[in-house]
Amino acid sequence: MIRIGEHQIVSHPALDDDGKGFAAALAEEGFVEGKNLTINRQNAQGDQANCAIIARKFEDDKVDLIHAISTPNAQATAKITKTIPVVFSSVTDPVATGIVPRMGKTGTNITGVSDRWPIALQCQKYAEMLPNVKNWEPFIIQAT
Repeated sequence: MIRIGEHQIVSHPALDDDGKGFAAALAEEGFVEGKNLTINRQNAQGDQANCAIIARKFEDDKVDLIHAISTPNAQATAKITKTIPVVFSSVTDPVATGIVPRMGKTGTNITGVSDRWPIALQCQKYAEMLPNVKNWEPFIIQAT
């Protein structure tokens, strides 16, 4: 029986669907809940301190894998476990948030997917949808 610890910051349709998609992908590969897989699902209820408590519990329980849904959960898990494999999702910038040292092969126990949108493709789509707009500057949001 493979044991997975899964946690997310809050209940939200996108995050909930992330967990459902993860379970569906596992099932496609023959890992079925109740048959050869258990998933301990936890929710931090919007409290970042709970992310660390949950990650520590998964570490103490020695689960086989941790699925960290959202940046706060992935950050907490990355700080706590250096041995259990971690898969993150619903994370926009895993490098800037300290989850992994770089994109690609990280040399760590952590892997995952970013939900970052490709900005160039977005701008191209906006230009197609609104061809008369000549100045996009008022619409640009920059990180400080």
